[in-house]
Amino acid sequence: AVFGANEVVYVDLGTSDGLQVGNLLYISRPREATKLSVREDLPLPDVLLGTAVVLESRRTAASALILKALDPIETGDRVRTLVD
Repeated sequence: AVFGANEVVYVDLGTSDGLQVGNLLYISRPREATKLSVREDLPLPDVLLGTAVVLESRRTAASALILKALDPIETGDRVRTLVD
């Protein structure tokens, strides 16, 4: 599935992971190495796809509203909070 701004998504993190209502989530995807990469062993930063805010958080899952999507957000993309 593909998601964009103003859509509700569900994440497999919850209160047991420290996620609370109102937390801001950064949505990202691992950056793929290219032929232009200088060193193959050099870790590259993730590609930032957008942001979301947690609407409801249960023990192992939460719902979040996508506030901004710079690129299409897909099932399996990573989420993290500012304190990660």
